[in-house]
Amino acid sequence: MAKLRVFQLASELKYDKNQLITLCKEAGLGIKSPLSSIDETTAQKVRDLVKKKEEAKPEVVAVPDGVIRSMKDLPSISSDDLEKGSVRLGVKKTEETSTPTKTRAPLKGVTPGKPVPSTKAVEAAKKAAEIPKKVAPVFHPSPEHKKAKKKAMTEFERQTAKITKRKQQKERQNARLQKRELEEIEKDEASKILTLGDAVSVAEIANLMEIKPVDLTAKLMSMGIIASINQRLDDDTLEIIAEEYGYSIAEEEKEKEITFDYEDKEEDLLPREPVVTIMGHVDHGKTTLLDFIRKSSVTEGEAGGITQHIGAYKVETKSGQSICFLDTPGHEAFTAMRAHGSQITDIAILVIAADDSVKPQTLEAINHAKNADVPIIVAITKIDKQDVRLEKVYEDLGANGLIVEQWGGKIPSQGVSGITGEGIDELLELIALQSELMELKANANRDGVGIIIEAGLQKGKGACATVLVQKGTVKIGDVMVSGSSMGRIRSITNEHGKKIKSAGPSTPVEITGFSEAPQFADKFYIVANDRIARGAADKRREQIKKAKDSGAGKVVSLETLFAKVEENKIRDLKIIVKSDVHGSAIALSESLEKIKEEDVQVKVIHSAVGAVTESDVMLASAAGAIIICFHVRPDAKARQLADLEKVQIRTYQIIYKAIEDIEDAINGMLEPIYNEVILGKANVREVFSIAKVGKIAGTFVEMGKIVKGKQARVLRDSVQVYQGRVEGLNRFKDQVTEVLSGYECGINLKYNDLKPKDVIEVFEMQEIIRKVKRK
Repeated sequence: MAKLRVFQLASELKYDKNQLITLCKEAGLGIKSPLSSIDETTAQKVRDLVKKKEEAKPEVVAVPDGVIRSMKDLPSISSDDLEKGSVRLGVKKTEETSTPTKTRAPLKGVTPGKPVPSTKAVEAAKKAAEIPKKVAPVFHPSPEHKKAKKKAMTEFERQTAKITKRKQQKERQNARLQKRELEEIEKDEASKILTLGDAVSVAEIANLMEIKPVDLTAKLMSMGIIASINQRLDDDTLEIIAEEYGYSIAEEEKEKEITFDYEDKEEDLLPREPVVTIMGHVDHGKTTLLDFIRKSSVTEGEAGGITQHIGAYKVETKSGQSICFLDTPGHEAFTAMRAHGSQITDIAILVIAADDSVKPQTLEAINHAKNADVPIIVAITKIDKQDVRLEKVYEDLGANGLIVEQWGGKIPSQGVSGITGEGIDELLELIALQSELMELKANANRDGVGIIIEAGLQKGKGACATVLVQKGTVKIGDVMVSGSSMGRIRSITNEHGKKIKSAGPSTPVEITGFSEAPQFADKFYIVANDRIARGAADKRREQIKKAKDSGAGKVVSLETLFAKVEENKIRDLKIIVKSDVHGSAIALSESLEKIKEEDVQVKVIHSAVGAVTESDVMLASAAGAIIICFHVRPDAKARQLADLEKVQIRTYQIIYKAIEDIEDAINGMLEPIYNEVILGKANVREVFSIAKVGKIAGTFVEMGKIVKGKQARVLRDSVQVYQGRVEGLNRFKDQVTEVLSGYECGINLKYNDLKPKDVIEVFEMQEIIRKVKRK
């Protein structure tokens, strides 16, 4: 735990450090100096003390004017005034109010308005002018008087004055020195604190500590850590380096997500239409169903009758209820769109063909909806066909955790036909009823907020996007920003291709005027002016670049699990299980879900048979899950996508090993992982027999370097025939420790069946530095 110095805490509290020490002594905290270090618990106690002290201060009562505060405020009083008794202290002059007196009639011969002074008053004024005012004598001491006074001081008084003056000077000097020392310590302390981001390279931290990157890499090697100058280091390694050089690390404040959204007042909220997503297996009739509802031909215009993009449509029921439908593609290649689609919807319609029942993509759709915590309504399509098996559908749904109302569960279901229209009105009534129970509301009288459903460049339109408005109203001419794209709305088009001037909540529209095509699933905001939009877009662009440079992933891994649990960042460990057979998948899933820990719950969000596909990776990315493989491996495209999305895929051959790894990861006891690093390769050209030594391979180093004592394997026609260590290494007649590429050397292995054209591969097992933190 980082410690704090007292003077730093005083600066934080804007409190005098000496008074703070006095306060701490009175409280018995044992703090004696401004340079003392205290932990966070003691610092919090000091903060509470200061807060109580501030609250306990008496309020300063304002003194009214006219009240005498000190002797200096007394007015000058003459002896005549004291004798007459006309002096009144502390009384402020106010406007005098007297009783009205009768006005005399003006004298004859006297012009009105010119007052005639009385004879007595004139005489009194003359006498006052003749008598001079008494002025007190002013005393100006002469130089002789000053000298006489100085001589009158005794020798003892002079010595006492000198000592006092010298003592005061010494105190002032000590105070200045202490202040300068504290300033230097503060400056030194500030310079010894490194503020680091999420991922820092060796070169970056070397520059911050003002040392050469080469020296730092050498230091790391001496500590058993092999890292290049541009390699990014984890938190544990950074802490070790900082401590080694006398620095402490302060975490950089994480940039907040750029948002212009805010909570609306309850009185401003009005009911809004539900946003419904149709999900299900390919060719189960999703688009045909939606086509019948909105009375337009979509299927005919799409390749092969399969939806090729996310469409958004707003329809009205017979009862006047408006519903916004998102038609998410059912094909596996568009699983990423479905993952995002389930996150922005209010209700998920799970489409299942009555003659085909539950299929693999149906299970994926169920898991996406469950992960998004979205209510599910089951629509059983193609009920107009002859081979309808409704009971089979109900049974398969129950096996996957969805008990329909017909079987006593809580999941609404309805049989429908996209050809005849049977059951569609009942399905719409179920949607309307579910939305009423959810009490969906939004404020339309505010700046618009939405989400990008799809975006791209269109000829004649430029950058445009389909936006689902979630709050507020968007209008033509509004300034908008979405991710790193901004602009001014040029046109708004609804799902029927009609130009409109504005759009409110739960309305899908196509908007043009973007500076560049925004990203799928980015937030969309209406802002006050171009300056705010441009600043937000630039900042978002910097954040994207920084995230790419740091390689920060959003998905948890077993190595970082314990740290995230300790930091209260996760409470559920989500897992996707893929196996070679169905029985193993069920056994592994049930075993994993039985793991019960105090701080984290294991949750299997998807379990299926077969290799790991791109669909599995996108589900893991959307949910923040780990993929556990049993006897199967990811295909090439899935592996590339997993690397891009930072999704961890772990493969196992034994079930209990997977269970142990999960348990150990939760408890922060995951064993180190070793990565094989190829050091060099050498081709065997001749084999020599040496007495008392054995076979020596005369080789040419083709790549890297051959190092004595390292592990080596012998490959013959790309098949490993031996694994051991490099026992001896010779260059001509000299014994050496390593030989670089481009040179010939003799290699001694404890293997006597070496043959020409064999390949000797030298490698080492490098430990991957754990990221688990213990407190």
